[in-house]
Amino acid sequence: MSVTQRSALLRAVPLLWAETRPVVQAVFALRYTVGAVVGVAGAGALRPAVVIGALSWSLLVMSIYLVNGVSDLLGDRANGSTRPLASGRVEARVAVRTAWALAVAGLLLAACSGVLALLACAVAMTVLGWAY
Repeated sequence: MSVTQRSALLRAVPLLWAETRPVVQAVFALRYTVGAVVGVAGAGALRPAVVIGALSWSLLVMSIYLVNGVSDLLGDRANGSTRPLASGRVEARVAVRTAWALAVAGLLLAACSGVLALLACAVAMTVLGWAY
């Protein structure tokens, strides 16, 4: 990767984050956290798998929202959206590549958590989220 490409990618990161709708990301993180706390309440200990799962879930949700932004691109532009993809501040190909990277990282983390149910849910959520 050239210096110019690296610089362009670094400039795109905050725009990609904005495209994933940070408020929505916070809501999904809160939902996961509440579910995890309720789930481990009987165990009495917060296992590392819960933290790994939270990071995995967050990466997957960001991936889904980037794919959604790309799929809604024409409609968002027609409606005058100012989000980074619709306004042209981020190229669709950059968002798609980032979405793939986030999905792979999220699924790998889910697999590394050692919790088969988390991996199954992560795969299902990714497939359904991308299909949506």
